[in-house]
Amino acid sequence: MVIKNSLHVSCWNINGFKLKGYNKFSDSDFISEFNKKDIFCLLETHCSLEDALEIPDFKAVHLIRPMSARTRKRSGGISVYVRSTLRPGIKFLKHKTNDYIWLKLCKQFFGLPEDLYLCFLYNPPANSTYSQSLTYDILEYVEYDIVNYSKLGKI
Repeated sequence: MVIKNSLHVSCWNINGFKLKGYNKFSDSDFISEFNKKDIFCLLETHCSLEDALEIPDFKAVHLIRPMSARTRKRSGGISVYVRSTLRPGIKFLKHKTNDYIWLKLCKQFFGLPEDLYLCFLYNPPANSTYSQSLTYDILEYVEYDIVNYSKLGKI
């Protein structure tokens, strides 16, 4: 069991890891921001699995969108990082799309009265070509999960 009186969680839409030749993933100031966190999420990474940021002392899960056939670029992308010492108490749960991911913080590990569920979500603009191509509603999926997860973890 790990007892912490605070947990530092962050989410940042970085709007792509590269911009006009500048690589955010190689910027030490950018990286140093994350060493202060326990769990953090980067949204809109626009990277492949090979380009994904790896940070010492963190375990990561990367949700990578396929490259667009039309533009030959990547869009979207979610990377979630968990401090290695906390990873045994956190489960990454199943998700229906690469637009969101759920984490379960286990009550036994963290000394909580209930399991805690945390969702990181990228909801693309309604007028984007990606949104218009979807055959499902991301928020309906998340709402369904909220209903189901709200029933769990209390025992």
